Amino acid sequence: MKTIVLLMLAICGLAFSHHDSHHHWNLFKHKFGKSYSPEEEFHRKAIFNENLEEIIKHNLDYDLGLKSYRLGLNQFSDMVS
Repeated sequence: MKTIVLLMLAICGLAFSHHDSHHHWNLFKHKFGKSYSPEEEFHRKAIFNENLEEIIKHNLDYDLGLKSYRLGLNQFSDMVS
């Protein structure tokens, strides 16, 4: 079972390209009305991408029956927890 989970995480990582993260970042900013200075945008986008990766991994575990709930993006997805 562990091997299947690791394989699915690897596939998920390959499927999630830089283009996808850029697209999700722009959708996030638009939906929640976010705007940043160029310096802050770089920092916030990095945090967002880390959070998005964790959400994807968690939801994969959910799909495999290893978690009892799904996660999603919200207005705080550009902040550290």
